[in-house]
Amino acid sequence: MLHRAHHGPENAGDWAWTPPAGARRPGEPVDACARRELREETGLERAPEPTPCGREEWSVYLAEASPDATVVIDAEHDGFEWLPVHQARARCAPELAPIPLAAVIEHIGQRP
Repeated sequence: MLHRAHHGPENAGDWAWTPPAGARRPGEPVDACARRELREETGLERAPEPTPCGREEWSVYLAEASPDATVVIDAEHDGFEWLPVHQARARCAPELAPIPLAAVIEHIGQRP
C-alpha cells in the first residue's frame, strides 16, 4: 500500500492509502500503463497480469512481489507498507479506493 504525500491541507492526515495506480498516456496500451505505473510508483519491475475485476473505464491488474522486495517510492508518495490483503482493504482510502482491491481479493480467493 502506498501513502499519498501530503501537499497542502486537503491532503493532510491518514486518508490516502492506495495500491499503485495511475492513468494512461495518450495511445499507451493498458498493459504497458500498468507496468509503467507500478515501476514509477514503487520501483518494482513486474509484469502485472490483468484481472476481470475492473470496469470499462478502468482496468485492474495484479502483480506479486515478496515482502523483501526493494520498494522505491516516487515523489507522489511518502510511505508504503506491505499488508495482508484484508488489512490493505481496510486501510484503503478515499472511499472509492477499496472497491477494485476488494474485487481482486475475491478474485485471488477463487484461484485454483
